[in-house]
Amino acid sequence: MIHARSRAAAAHRLGWSSAVAARLGSGALTAALLLVVTALPAPAWAEERDGGGGAATDGGAGSRYVGVIAHRCAGRLAPENTLAAVRAGKAAGADMVEMDVRTTKDGALVLCHDGKVDRTTNGHGNVADLTLDEVRALDAGSWFNRAYPGRAKPEYVGEKVPTFDEVVKLCKELGLCIYLDHKALDTLKAIAVLQKYDYVSHTLVYHGLVPCMHIKQLEPRLTVLPPVEEQFKHGRRMNFKPECVDSSWPAFTPELIEYCKSAGIEMVPDSLNTTNMSTALAAAEAGCHSLQTDYPDLLSAALAKAGLRAGRFAMPGSRAAAPTGAAPNRAAEPSAPGARYVGIVAHRCCGTLAPENTLAAIRKAKSVGVDMCEVDVQLSKDGVPFVFHDPILNRTTPARGFVNGKTWEELKTIDNGSWFNRRYPDLADAAYADERIASLDEVVALLKKLDLALYLDYKRTAPAPVIAILKKHGFVDRTVINASLAVCRGFKEADPAIHVQPPLSEYYKNRESGFLPDTVDSGWETYTPEIVAHLSQKGIAMVPNVLGEEQVEMVLAAAAAGAIAVQTDRPDLMAPALEKAGLRAGRFLFPWERLAAPAPPTRGRQSPTPPARQPGASPTGDEEFHLPAAPSDATPVAA
Repeated sequence: MIHARSRAAAAHRLGWSSAVAARLGSGALTAALLLVVTALPAPAWAEERDGGGGAATDGGAGSRYVGVIAHRCAGRLAPENTLAAVRAGKAAGADMVEMDVRTTKDGALVLCHDGKVDRTTNGHGNVADLTLDEVRALDAGSWFNRAYPGRAKPEYVGEKVPTFDEVVKLCKELGLCIYLDHKALDTLKAIAVLQKYDYVSHTLVYHGLVPCMHIKQLEPRLTVLPPVEEQFKHGRRMNFKPECVDSSWPAFTPELIEYCKSAGIEMVPDSLNTTNMSTALAAAEAGCHSLQTDYPDLLSAALAKAGLRAGRFAMPGSRAAAPTGAAPNRAAEPSAPGARYVGIVAHRCCGTLAPENTLAAIRKAKSVGVDMCEVDVQLSKDGVPFVFHDPILNRTTPARGFVNGKTWEELKTIDNGSWFNRRYPDLADAAYADERIASLDEVVALLKKLDLALYLDYKRTAPAPVIAILKKHGFVDRTVINASLAVCRGFKEADPAIHVQPPLSEYYKNRESGFLPDTVDSGWETYTPEIVAHLSQKGIAMVPNVLGEEQVEMVLAAAAAGAIAVQTDRPDLMAPALEKAGLRAGRFLFPWERLAAPAPPTRGRQSPTPPARQPGASPTGDEEFHLPAAPSDATPVAA
């Protein structure tokens, strides 16, 4: 596991010894999952997970036990991510083995660091494109003998790519803890395997901050390990406290170290690609719980020589373990989703699966389970609303120049689909070459026909022509306008029945004005528990965006926290994930339908609203409910 992380500057010093300072330079499971627990004996240190006797302490070097984590199961001592490497890690004195888990084409969990099998096997291709049988037929050991002739062994020839099930079983037999690097896997399947072997409490999961929060909701007994920079920047304000944090040791600045110690969060850094143990020893002396290394044999010996292997290994978090029966350390949990239906908004109509902002993309969106299409609307030179994202034509058409400098007659003949076939040949469709820039009128007509709602990202400020089209098709109550706060006010003044969604940051800056939008827009990572509570009190629904590829875990976290819909680039992945989590029950209700009491109100400053939505009538009172400062990184959807 090698992570690219920011290197924050130190804000101040800690009162360490000069020797240390001189060395300083990362939806809940359903109850229906009935899993069989094996009768294998628990490791000798199993009771320490609950803070039992023998757990490591924070005392002097003589009483501390610093854990050793073998990177890629001990991938410099034996073929990485194999059962042979697990055994080599145990023999080298490791307490925990780090492993990279991926999913095969047929849904099996296997160990492989790279996305492709080419480097560490005699095969070729992506793990995700191969079946389990195809992966198991590969030789995952011979490459090691060629790469490291000094450590070559005949028995490594023909070593198989192991399944996660096989590795968990072997780790339990050997008394090794598991450090699971969450590469590309089905989290629920991994948890099921750990529960099968009664090994949840002896497993640490590395992932990004928001996925770690969701993993805690799925299985609270799992230890999670987000990057220290993400925890310091976002975790604190999201009221989330993991057991431990990770990064390469040089990234742990004095400021970050002080934060971890004051917050009671263990430091589990990595010191990779070196046989020089001086950096690792500096980390150990500075109070790190465990260290990840490519050479567990060298690190174990160095720590023992320094008196830092006294006692027995305890999982991160057990040093400050809560009393037996106490609630686990986790983020504040939202209410249970029950039979909720979380809507899916397709970014740019479904722009990663078909030419963005086209009629073809809308049809594709419908086919993958979308409830609402996000489209970017601009005005032609002669005032006709049309659908296009960029201010210039160059990226997605063969034409050139500013889109607003052309008349509709000029725009409607421009090819807006062929570029997609060239850029995404695996998704190409000959019919896309016939796609042209679409008018808003055409788009609304198709959305109505397909029973999809409209999420309109407005690029210009004149609302009248847009409202006219929405009224023509009877689509006002099926549309939300995403625009700047000033534009949202303009739409409300033009027609109070229009539903608007300004950026979260702009709403915060102007929240004393009394203007109450239907929803607000921002990336999910900017929604803290305080923000969620405030929006709920004001009757403002959450429709956050989680853009980019395959961010299923973040979408599930947003849904679990109460989002009524989520905007995504990959609706084809999100719909099945939400269904599996029980978050697609019933039918999609728009924000204004969900909040209606007792009937859908006409909203806006001039419209009657439920009592909780009267300006200044917050249940807590804004003078007592202190919101965080407007997030500087909160921006409108999809620039």
